[in-house]
Amino acid sequence: MNFFRTTAFIMVFSFFFPCHVTFAQSSKKINWITFTQLNDSLKLKPKKVFVNFYADWCSYCKQMERTTFT
Repeated sequence: MNFFRTTAFIMVFSFFFPCHVTFAQSSKKINWITFTQLNDSLKLKPKKVFVNFYADWCSYCKQMERTTFT
């Protein structure tokens, strides 16, 4: 019976007091670099990289620039 009380308490506590913490980049601005700079940077400190391809006529690209990359 004690197990069920503990489980119920944890479920109610986690429902009313969610502890969701999210972290974003520390800087507010995206540091855009060239492929040459990227190659030099990855030689020093390898890490995952997001590569964005953009076209002036692409509506999805413009939407991503307005929403995601702000």
